Amino acid sequence: MKLLLISLSILILGSCSSLSNLNQVNESLLTLKGGQSDYQKWEEKLSFKRHSWYKGATLKYDLLIAKLDKDSKFYNWLGRSEKSQLAKCDSFYIVLTYAASLRSAKTSSSQVTRNFNVVGLKEIALPIFSSSLRNHYFTLQWNLKKHNISGMCKTNNLSDIEVHVPNYETIRVFK
Repeated sequence: MKLLLISLSILILGSCSSLSNLNQVNESLLTLKGGQSDYQKWEEKLSFKRHSWYKGATLKYDLLIAKLDKDSKFYNWLGRSEKSQLAKCDSFYIVLTYAASLRSAKTSSSQVTRNFNVVGLKEIALPIFSSSLRNHYFTLQWNLKKHNISGMCKTNNLSDIEVHVPNYETIRVFK
């Protein structure tokens, strides 16, 4: 029995140590349900495509993207100046980015922005929308408080966007 416990312990420790060197990218879908703006409430959903870069079991980078249509109720979260900037866009996306450390946060944001700019997306600051999103239970539920929130404006035909993170597989955000 004692030998069995020791063998199990070695097996578990060995599998954990091998996981710590593993770089992987996971893709999932997160859905924000309902919202409120002034006296309006809605039950509409806003779906975010999520790409997460892990080193072992530790989240290193995170990217969430949702297309925001002008007829969406979540459009009400935009401020007047944000809406005027969006008027010039053919399509608009809400983008959340995260990097695990302060040193890599700027690198992660610039990598995403650079990849998006190459295919014709322009980054737009969203202070009013960000405030509404940060106060939604969705942000706490999915542990997104440390994510940077911005918008991406498309003014031409959108092709695939590839995001490159050193030592990880390249991912396609839009297929």
